[in-house]
Amino acid sequence: MISALESAPARLPKDTLTRRQKQIIGLVEQGLNTVEIAQALRISKNSLRNHLARIYDKTGMSNLRELKCKFCPERKAES
Repeated sequence: MISALESAPARLPKDTLTRRQKQIIGLVEQGLNTVEIAQALRISKNSLRNHLARIYDKTGMSNLRELKCKFCPERKAES
């Protein structure tokens, strides 16, 4: 199975994402919400918000729902 990071458009070059940002996108791919992601990474919700803001800047997206739609197309109906 090809990861969404490997098949993403040029706007999301894999090498521009930090290890933590890749972890967060991986958890988004698994369907976790922001509270679950923060708990899984043992960071505060504010820290997660900062990470997400940087991810949104790099991907051209503006919220978690768009990330979920981009990286988890099968979950669109659940969002």
